[in-house]
Amino acid sequence: MTLDMDGPQCNCGNRGCWETLVSQEAVFKRIRDALASGSESKLQEYTHNDLQALTIPLVVKAAQASDAVALAVLDETALHMGVGLANLVNALNPEIVVFGGILSLAAEFMLPTILSVISQRALAWPAEVAKVVVAAYGFDACMMGGIATVYHQILSQPFKPAHGNNSNHSNRRPATLPGRDAHGHSPVGISAPSYKAITTGTAAEATQP
Repeated sequence: MTLDMDGPQCNCGNRGCWETLVSQEAVFKRIRDALASGSESKLQEYTHNDLQALTIPLVVKAAQASDAVALAVLDETALHMGVGLANLVNALNPEIVVFGGILSLAAEFMLPTILSVISQRALAWPAEVAKVVVAAYGFDACMMGGIATVYHQILSQPFKPAHGNNSNHSNRRPATLPGRDAHGHSPVGISAPSYKAITTGTAAEATQP
């Protein structure tokens, strides 16, 4: 999703994608830019002036110590996250928005701005319905969600055991995708997925050290 037509180059080849403005790397870039312009921050002390050692927990630590750079960067990042979420709320009408991934570690500083932007920019009815919550598993939300999805699929659509000693796998019934039969067809009345929730964060972030 493009938020800034002339924004930073994205890995996908586009410019100004949401990820380029709302990610841990976007946070680190804003911090480096602020320090390069002459601002001072406790993050210089925390990283021993090695900005390659920046982490989101360190940024949160600085924000908790009322560091101006950390607070400003998290607020700007929250602004862009709020704009993107407002777009998704308008398009998908979710019942819940789950703030997960690595940036959810900074939820205490980002969530007020996110909620304010959604309230200002989303359509009144979808904004009123959508509840924004912090993921119970926080940083591990994406990984745990992926594991839960796999387990649910395995347990709800198990393979049918082969008859006798025949090891031919052709007798086994393959697991099916949610909302589809064994042939991959959607049953009558189901033409598209129903969006009930939006989850922030990415699988890539879930694997970050």
